[in-house]
This record gives sequence, structure tokens and C-alpha cells, in this order.
Amino acid sequence: MEGKKSLKRATHSKNEVTELLRYLAQNCVTKTDLAEIVPGLVKPIISAEIKASEQRMMDHTTRECAKVRGDLVIAARQQDEKTNEVIRLAEKKKLFSSSESQNLQSINPLRLPT
Repeated sequence: MEGKKSLKRATHSKNEVTELLRYLAQNCVTKTDLAEIVPGLVKPIISAEIKASEQRMMDHTTRECAKVRGDLVIAARQQDEKTNEVIRLAEKKKLFSSSESQNLQSINPLRLPT
């Protein structure tokens, strides 16, 4: 087992452990008995851990997607600013009329939120 990551174990109080050991001793619970009982107890615990892991992965994925989306919005806005500046310069040099310049600047293919 060396080199493998150990599973996170639940912590129990000294009284809980003592109570469990006393119950096992008083009821003569054998390894065979435990082998029959434990799978029924362990399965819900494992199922809960799997669900919690899935939720953590979904939360992480959602956060990462939001970051990427934000980066894309920033890049698109910067590109829009550059394009608008080029249009203004072209209008100053009389390559476009004022109405043509306004029409070009009103085009917003990505329709980004403000």
C-alpha cells in the first residue's frame, strides 16, 4: 500500500469507538458477520462521496468556463475598440462618409453583453 494515496477516514470520538468495540464484543460479532453487514453500510458512504466529488468537479468546471468566457469577452471588446479607432481614422482621412462610418461602427456581430 505504500505510495498510494490513503482514503480520508471519518473521525470518531473515543466514546463512539469504545461503544462500538463493546457492542462487537457483547454480541460476539465475527469477521463473517462484519463482511455481511459492512457492504450495506459502506455503499451509501461511498455513494455520498462520489456525489460530492461530482459536485466539486462541476463547480470547478463552471468556474473555469466563466473565466474563459470573461477572457473572450475582454479580447472581443479590445478588438472592437481597435476596429472603431480604424473606422474613425478612415473617416478623418475622408475614406468614409460620416453615415458610412456610423453604419460600420453599429455592426456588432458578437452582440456582447455590456
